[in-house]
Amino acid sequence: MPIYSSILDVCVPEKEMPPSIDGFSSVSDLYSDRHPASHTYSRRTVASQHVANLVREYAASGLGYLCDTVAVLEHSKVEQAISSLESLFLAMKMQPERAALCSLYECSTQEVIDASQLPEVTPIPDSLRDDEGETLPYAIAYLKAHTAVLRYAHQHRLFVLHGQSHHLDGTDA
Repeated sequence: MPIYSSILDVCVPEKEMPPSIDGFSSVSDLYSDRHPASHTYSRRTVASQHVANLVREYAASGLGYLCDTVAVLEHSKVEQAISSLESLFLAMKMQPERAALCSLYECSTQEVIDASQLPEVTPIPDSLRDDEGETLPYAIAYLKAHTAVLRYAHQHRLFVLHGQSHHLDGTDA
């Protein structure tokens, strides 16, 4: 099991897309401060597990790529992901107890409601960056930041590359 893992989402113009994306390093190599990016840094794979649990619990159509170690979202998939995340945030607000059950650690329904109403900004607000990146609100804040990246990509007709440094079982991706 890794000590720490990361999730990274970057915006890439179509003309700068490489012929293949081989893994997390391919995604991180395309990071640029010219466009917003979202990322997590958590002990073991906790943030990734929280995201995967939320996607499964709410049967979040269009968000399965968040459970993959690498994904390329072209324009139509970016639009679908935005819509799916909007639905997920609404569902979490309406049924926060379901989201709280997705946490690997204790999490209140009020924490879920508060996190689901966070602004869509990058980077994740410092107030939610715990030392280990292990809280469910941190994972929800990542999803909010990811939504900001998607909206920017949609507005500027960019691709979004999603990468995770490790599989959910902790093996290197």
